[in-house]
Amino acid sequence: MARQWISHVGTVIEHDGELLLVESTTLNDAPCCITGKRIKGVQAHPLEDRIRSYNGKVWVSALNRWQTLSVAESKKLTEMALSRIGTPYDDLGCLICGGLGIIRRLWRFTPGAAFCSELRHWFLTQLDKQVTIPERSGRVSPAPLARAEDESELFEPLVRLR
Repeated sequence: MARQWISHVGTVIEHDGELLLVESTTLNDAPCCITGKRIKGVQAHPLEDRIRSYNGKVWVSALNRWQTLSVAESKKLTEMALSRIGTPYDDLGCLICGGLGIIRRLWRFTPGAAFCSELRHWFLTQLDKQVTIPERSGRVSPAPLARAEDESELFEPLVRLR
C-alpha cells in the first residue's frame, strides 16, 4: 500500500517572517520556539532545525499552485496553529486511530488534545481544503492522510527532502 510507511505529519506556517513546523508529538525534546518549554503535544520549531533533527525520512506535501492559501487563509492558519500550541498529545486517540471498527468511527477530534494527523486534518478542514479519506470515517492516521493528499487535486505530489 503506497505511503503506508508515513508515521508522522506536521504543518508549516509562517510566523514573524520565519517558517515553523507545527506538530503534535511526544518524541521531540527541543523546547518549543513559541513557549520556550518542552511540550508533549502541539509545539512549533524552526522548519530547517526540525527537518535536520528528525530521525527519519522527510517528505513535503504542498498545496498545488491553484490552491495556494490567500493572505487571509495563511493568517488564519497561523492563528489556529499558534492557538493550539501547548495542547496535550492525544495518546488515547492515537491508539484508537490505529484500532478497528466502531470505536474508531465514533472517536472524534476534540480541542482538548491532538495527535499529529488529527491536527493537520483539522487545519485543512477549517481552511476548506479537506481531502477525502474513504477508509477512515473518524480519526485519521498519518499514512491515509498522506495518501489522500498525494492523490488529491488540491496537493502537488509528495517530494522527498531527505
